Amino acid sequence: MSKVISKLLKITVFFAFFYLLCMGLAFFLRNDKDSYTRLMMNELHNQDQIDVIFCGASHVSHGLYPDMMNDIIGRKTFCTGTPSQGILGTYTIIKEAAELYDIKEVFLEMDFAVACNTPNYKTSSSDSKKFLVSHYLKNPKIKLDYILHSTSPRFWLNSFLPLGTDSLIDLNPKSIIKLADSRLSGNYYQHRLDDDREWRGKGCVFDKDVIEVGTFFSSARETKIAVENISEDYKNIVSKIVKFCDDKNIKLTFYAHPNSDFYLCEKGNYDEYHNAIKEIAAGYGRKFYDFNLMKDQSIIDSDYCDDNHLNEGGIVKFTQIFCNAYNGGFGEEFFYENYRERLENQPPKILGTVIEKSDDKKSFEIFPVLNHGEQSKITFDISATIDGETKLLHKNTSDRIFDFPAKTSGMIEVIGYYDGEKQTHVKTFFASM
Repeated sequence: MSKVISKLLKITVFFAFFYLLCMGLAFFLRNDKDSYTRLMMNELHNQDQIDVIFCGASHVSHGLYPDMMNDIIGRKTFCTGTPSQGILGTYTIIKEAAELYDIKEVFLEMDFAVACNTPNYKTSSSDSKKFLVSHYLKNPKIKLDYILHSTSPRFWLNSFLPLGTDSLIDLNPKSIIKLADSRLSGNYYQHRLDDDREWRGKGCVFDKDVIEVGTFFSSARETKIAVENISEDYKNIVSKIVKFCDDKNIKLTFYAHPNSDFYLCEKGNYDEYHNAIKEIAAGYGRKFYDFNLMKDQSIIDSDYCDDNHLNEGGIVKFTQIFCNAYNGGFGEEFFYENYRERLENQPPKILGTVIEKSDDKKSFEIFPVLNHGEQSKITFDISATIDGETKLLHKNTSDRIFDFPAKTSGMIEVIGYYDGEKQTHVKTFFASM
């Protein structure tokens, strides 16, 4: 018996030493210095009180400004968004927050990129999106439950080990030196991001990038929103969120962050998705406030840092709009009945340009994204810049397919007009060799 105990003790000591060694290595190898999730989760665990939380993926962190909201609506708010956060991660963070504070209200952001891409968690692998949630959880019971239910059993060991795959381990010597310096100097523990984003606290990130008006651009046509892919797994976890909030006497509201009209019109079937989520919400007796249907049309291209995330100016602007709706009880005067109605209350406009290159890279086709109106009223000017010299190739043309200048490379410039009014201006590199 003593030999068995001795052997078990040796095994225990070995694994304890191995785990501590992994933790020590991870301390200097995990490059999460510029992860806003780390900052958000640290602040989440160090508030005096939170009344209202906004939950979901990156739209939440790039959507609302809590310090501004607190002053306008008179409640303590917090945004818990993380990059590509899955619905199970959202449920988990809601539970963690409710253990820490007397949460009175939860706003659940219904991003179609999440709703239509929820994996089968029973067979799912580990990934950095799940790690970003699990690693910073402090409640051991909640953390264990998340790890055990977010992947299939064969990935559990990877999820528990500090040096697991997709745990932000960076073996680049330069990165290791920078991270070590950041930790040892104390900069790592400051609430700031060392890039073009600004951390504004309570889960809010101000992105400094600006989309110039009329320059929304894509190199490939988007596919429709796969509404049929809203899985039972997704619906089941939404159901768990509803039950959890009911049990805790927390008011739960479904909402959608505003995407650019270019992004949604590219998809082409946003109303189908809106109706699907509205039906899910109604099944639980909840409202769905979709700010893609808001009557306020003041948010424009330059309020975005990409086609579906707001920048600094856009966040401030949307926060004011949201607070007005919140204080007004989200009345009917704030929203159109459907997305098509919102578009029809705009003047006809080219929202952006899709330029698809042929497989042989010798020609391209233009697909203007129009909110409504007549495609026949759209014309283009096409120019090419080669070796610093710009040449007009086509003027006021309604054609859509063009050849690149043969056996050369440079920039193609496309200016789009609707009924003679200039509305879009994009450039793209080409190499037709």
